[in-house]
This record gives sequence, C-alpha cells and structure tokens, in this order.
Amino acid sequence: MDFDEHSLRVLEFAQISEKLAERTACSLGAERARELLPTPLFAFVTERQQETAEAVRILDDHGSFPLGGIHDIRPYLVRAGIGQNLTPHELLDTASTLDGCVRLKNFLVRHTEKAPLLADRAKAISEFPQFLSDVEMSLSRSGDVLDSASPALASVRSQIRIQLKRIDEKLTAILSSSTTRGMLMETTVVLRDGRRCLPVKAEFKRAIGGIVHDQSSSGQTLFIEPTVVVQANNELRQLESVEAREIEKVLARLTAHLARNDTKV
Repeated sequence: MDFDEHSLRVLEFAQISEKLAERTACSLGAERARELLPTPLFAFVTERQQETAEAVRILDDHGSFPLGGIHDIRPYLVRAGIGQNLTPHELLDTASTLDGCVRLKNFLVRHTEKAPLLADRAKAISEFPQFLSDVEMSLSRSGDVLDSASPALASVRSQIRIQLKRIDEKLTAILSSSTTRGMLMETTVVLRDGRRCLPVKAEFKRAIGGIVHDQSSSGQTLFIEPTVVVQANNELRQLESVEAREIEKVLARLTAHLARNDTKV
C-alpha cells in the first residue's frame, strides 16, 4: 500500500512509532511497533481502536499483562528446522517463550468479558504441553542436561560416579601416605587436560612416577598423573565421551520435537 511520505514526516509518524517501541515489553513487540503503518480501511481502524481500548481497560484494572519470559526464538526455529541441534539455553528460552504465550492466553481468556476481541485473538495461540514437559524433565534451569533426560544418560553417569570414586580412593591413598606426603606441593587433586593429577615437587618426579601433564610457571611443581590411575583415567575419559554423545542425543530429540510440524497441541 502506498503512503504519502510527506504526510508521514509532517505527522512525525516514525517518531511516534519509536516512542511506542520504547514502551514494549520485549524485542518482538518493539519490532512490531516499528512496522505499524496507517490504514485507510475503516473496519481495520475500528478494530485496532477496540484492541487498544480493551488493553487499556485491562491495564487500568490489573496493572500489566503477563509478558515475562518471552524471547525472540525465530532464529532457533530456523536452525531446528534444518536439523541443527539447539543448545540447552536456547531450548530453555524456547520453552520459556511458549510457556509465556500460554500464560498470556489464559490471562486474556479469563478476561473475555472486559476484552472480548483480545481474548478471541488469544484463543488462536497454540500450546505445546509435551514439549514443555520434555524440556522440564531433561534440562535444569541453569542449562544442565539432567540424568532424567534419558535412561542411557543416567546409566553412563552412574558408571562415571563409580569410576571417579575408584580414582579418588587411589589418589587419596597416595595423598595420605607418609612416604609421599613430603613430595607433594599440596595435598590435593588437580585437573590437567581432563586428567586427575597430583601437584608434585619437581625434584620428586621420578619417585612418584607417572605422566607429567603440566608444570607451574616457576617449574617447581609438576602436575603428574600417577601410574596407578592412568588406566582408570583412560576408562573415565571413555565414559565421559559416551556421556557427551548421550547429551547430544537428548538435545537432538528436543530439537526435533520442536521442529516437527505435527507437534500435538
């Protein structure tokens, strides 16, 4: 539709749109505000005025709309559509947005008497309870993939915990030994290259025995993986690789669920 650009400039329509955008609750609302254009259709004008009047009525009576937790998830949907796994935080943002839409829908439907047109609009909002439930079962609020995400993941993590206990027992025996205690810079276990090591004084390198993974900037401390735990650490790394693959499977499942066009409403 063609508009009189001169009239829009005189009316400062762009500035008005920007002021409206500044008062929106999220980036999607701001984008929509900036895209608004006048219309010569009387029915459309009347409809917009009714929507505005209903919104003002709700704001006067209830203070605000429940718009928290809504994000711009369009890039996530595009990536999901081409089979690219979303990250846990992207999936959480998506679930938060869908949940926020449901809250808004329920809020408006509850106030049908005050806002019949907005309530009618809200009824078209789809709900995805199965996806939301799956995300809740699979991801913590901080973005960690939970053991409950899959039986295979729970199983391998159980094996990892057992293996870690075995390694810690062997390292604790070295740490607590009166023979080796004086050879250590600290009586603690440190991680180097994902391997559990001991901080050994450089002059006792041969006495401890094992693989040197790193050294301090001064060269006085060597971070050695004792020979007694090398095989156990190898097995731990293999289990951690399995865990990483299982996590990717969980993310792939959640992403595919989101991408499916036949998601149950």
